[in-house]
Amino acid sequence: MDSGVSLAQQLQALETVPDSYIVVSPELIILTASNAYLLNTLKRREELVGRYLFDAFPDNPAAPEANAVRNWRASLERVIATGQPTKWPCSTTMCLTLTGRAILWSVTGNR
Repeated sequence: MDSGVSLAQQLQALETVPDSYIVVSPELIILTASNAYLLNTLKRREELVGRYLFDAFPDNPAAPEANAVRNWRASLERVIATGQPTKWPCSTTMCLTLTGRAILWSVTGNR
């Protein structure tokens, strides 16, 4: 995006994209989510923005074998360290891209 545009303006623009995205800082604080993401997850933006990613999306306590948080964190740490996007080879595709100031996270089902 244009470097003359503020981060707030960039985030606001991302909120209107037609796909389901969540944007987190390199510190894994949720910066915003697209309107489509909010619609798909039945969340409200104010429930998410400003929260640590894994506080907002913890592992399922009913599934003690769940390791999604550990896997997400490892994937995000790779993106932050390398600046390269990554995809998960599972039923959900997660694309993570480091933009310099934020991580753009897209989660879409395979079709």
